[in-house]
Amino acid sequence: MARRSVVAGMAGLAAVILYMGAVVLGGILDPTYSHVSDSVSELTSPRAPNRAVLGTVFTAYNLALAVMAVALLRTSRGTGRPRLGSSSCW
Repeated sequence: MARRSVVAGMAGLAAVILYMGAVVLGGILDPTYSHVSDSVSELTSPRAPNRAVLGTVFTAYNLALAVMAVALLRTSRGTGRPRLGSSSCW
């Protein structure tokens, strides 16, 4: 069970790094993008100049989140704790 917790933690950390990296990279690749006034979804909109690159990074982010979710679910089985919702963090 400890191994699953480590996997969940590492996947969660990777997800945060990937997300932040994608947003920062989007600002670097597209000088017209503003972190203050533009939404993150504009980085992968159909008109975005670097949609393919950033779409790949955001896909990796989503996969890391899925790995984390599965690892957390498997970790919580048999513990008597709720498995869904914010209460699963207790």
